[in-house]
Amino acid sequence: MSVLSGSSYQSSQIKKMINPNHNISHSVEVLERLFTECNLFDEIRESFGSPFNHIFYKKDGEEVIVIGLNKSNYYMKLSGYKWNLAHFLSLPIEIEFVMEKTLSWKLMNLGNVETSQIGKAMKLSMESSPNLQHLMKYILLIIRAYVSKASFLNESADQLKELVLEHFWKGELSVISQLYEKSTQSKSEQYNQFINKWEERLSYSTEIDADQLSSAMDIGTTELNNLIKTIQVYLNQSLNKYIHSIKNLWFEEELLQDEGKFLDTVDEIRSMILFTKEFHKDMDGLFYEEKTERKPMEDESMNEAEPEMGLSAFLYQHPNSIQSIRFLTKSDIFEGDPTLNINEKSLDQLASYIANGNKNKKEYMNLLRIIFNKSNTRGFTVKSIVKTFFMSKYDNEMERKDFEQRHDVKRLFVKSTLENVFETLKDKLKELNIIKEELSILNSKQQEKISFNYNYQIYDHD
Repeated sequence: MSVLSGSSYQSSQIKKMINPNHNISHSVEVLERLFTECNLFDEIRESFGSPFNHIFYKKDGEEVIVIGLNKSNYYMKLSGYKWNLAHFLSLPIEIEFVMEKTLSWKLMNLGNVETSQIGKAMKLSMESSPNLQHLMKYILLIIRAYVSKASFLNESADQLKELVLEHFWKGELSVISQLYEKSTQSKSEQYNQFINKWEERLSYSTEIDADQLSSAMDIGTTELNNLIKTIQVYLNQSLNKYIHSIKNLWFEEELLQDEGKFLDTVDEIRSMILFTKEFHKDMDGLFYEEKTERKPMEDESMNEAEPEMGLSAFLYQHPNSIQSIRFLTKSDIFEGDPTLNINEKSLDQLASYIANGNKNKKEYMNLLRIIFNKSNTRGFTVKSIVKTFFMSKYDNEMERKDFEQRHDVKRLFVKSTLENVFETLKDKLKELNIIKEELSILNSKQQEKISFNYNYQIYDHD
């Protein structure tokens, strides 16, 4: 990614090298002038890619808007809940919610829309001073969108009949009974109850056409559960920031001198905190889980092992895809540099889950502990450091003999076996999105940087 030399699309390398058609270039220039008028950015960066090249508009180091464009089309991503998407829903565009570093909406196929309409919608969508109520409305719209698009919440009667006939001809009568039970309880019921309650409480109601939403938003139960849990973390973090800001009351001398006004302000703050906590708690009821029979002992052990605030159900549900467990850096969840200590019980659970009964559980625990601890300060570490510390774990005679016995390897081959185990385990952690590995220039040389996914909660926060 590079900084634009002239701080505008006009002087960008993208315009010079890609040379988009006149309508696309004109639209981007008009929108950029609007961004300037509204003081939306103080920095612009660009990057090349396929099928879209990107221009990033940032304010105080935070991404506000991204424009992705090629020769014949462009899209725009609006980051954060200062944007009220409702004003874009009447435009003939495709919309997609994306959760990367923050909550964002992606507006696609903008090349088919008059630039003046887009500009008008942008002006109307900007919240002058976004607060917790704006955030809850934003989340409500996200949930309504997924309820409109997710096919598992909208199975038709015809689909149910097809399933019944399929299992009937196979003689699977017990499955038909289960289908009947499921059909009598609407899967979308808890979502609709949540939406109806909070549209009334927030005085906010917006209709969304499912055909306008990207097919990428048609996700399964596990992905939707994990998404909602991640959004809950974002809401909780925003609530904590709000609570932290209350200390400023004690420095407002004029307010402190007016007891009545001060008490009214405190009451308003208390009401907002309780209101937000109720919204957060009601989101717990959205997690749809298939009911399956389990043995009593199995149920008890799972309840015992479940982390108190796990962000992902990685231990108890198999995700539909690796991408369903989102990658969150330390800065995505925490402000400042809090002290995070490994919760040994949670680490043991995660290692057991990954190892799935094989002999590498202890090695997974060692590797995860090293990566987490070494990346605790900067949010990342490097492969060479991790490998050195991993290998040195087995310099201890007791550890080495234990490794030899578990892996049935002679002492002469311990080092080479450890090197192979290290690479195998590291690749598995990457596959499960527990770590991310990327080449970076660190200390004036190219190194393999390893980052830990804090969505896997194996830590306690002091």
